[in-house]
Amino acid sequence: MISNLIICTRDTKKKGKKEFFISEPGVTRYLEVNDGNFNPHPTETALNRGDWLEKVINRATNNRKRVHPKGHPLEGYTYGDILIFVHGYNNSIKDIMIRHDLLQKNLNKLGFKGAIVSFDWPSANAALNYLEDRSDALKTAESLVKDGIMPG
Repeated sequence: MISNLIICTRDTKKKGKKEFFISEPGVTRYLEVNDGNFNPHPTETALNRGDWLEKVINRATNNRKRVHPKGHPLEGYTYGDILIFVHGYNNSIKDIMIRHDLLQKNLNKLGFKGAIVSFDWPSANAALNYLEDRSDALKTAESLVKDGIMPG
């Protein structure tokens, strides 16, 4: 069973002892979520950025060596692929987890050997919330670049 690697910019809320993600912008969290877990816990699935990034790079490179066009390996170089899935409007975190699982399973069947990372930004699960979701998308777009793409 493979885990899912997620960058989540949703805020959280506590109700009693339970903590859960909400559809408002929050700090960037790096999650590793077990396949089939469609309701990740904000702290139990969170990793620090360094550990999470190491998992992404290890999964992306898969111990593949970069090869010179003449066929011999280039010493000290590895290569790999990272696909970043960014969802659209009107999606709950459960929807994103289901889609991530499907994307990962289907691409693996087709021979994709890289890492798949979902960028989950705070959209509500209601069509009438579209204008607020647009505003939240703008607020969190910088997080995708700063926290997800730039290597730190």
